[in-house]
Amino acid sequence: MNFIKKSLKFCTKLLDHYNINQLGWTGVKHQAMTELCFAFEKLDGVIPLALNSGMGRPSIRRLRLWLNEVKRYIVWLNDNHNYQILVDDIERLYFTVLTKFDDDIEPINLDDFYQSFIFQLQSFVVQVAVTYFPAINRLNICLDFLPNGCPFSGASMPDSLIL
Repeated sequence: MNFIKKSLKFCTKLLDHYNINQLGWTGVKHQAMTELCFAFEKLDGVIPLALNSGMGRPSIRRLRLWLNEVKRYIVWLNDNHNYQILVDDIERLYFTVLTKFDDDIEPINLDDFYQSFIFQLQSFVVQVAVTYFPAINRLNICLDFLPNGCPFSGASMPDSLIL
């Protein structure tokens, strides 16, 4: 049984007050619950083909962690550079780009997805910066997009994107 089917079945059983032992599990750890909920609530409508073809928990975990880091980065931009970017807009962009990678034949190459998303995000941030701060040099925005001081941990980012 693949991960998304387990999460759908788990949520259904949970709502019906069934015991998780009926799923063949002896217990559910908090991290597993987080991944199950993220897969069920966020990813099922975005990449159903990839999930149904067996996308596993490690990939789902990476997607969730990346999204959280990007959200923290946007909050950091808003707080430290007076940007007015809505986190919901960035989440929509994240899932819009992810949808383009949904495939049931080949697994999603997460590094390719993330690189594509970062380029889209950078373009979005540049547009916002030019709109709100017309005197800012676009090149400086591009060079400073992922500064060393930003909250990205680097550990979960693809190596090719760590500046």
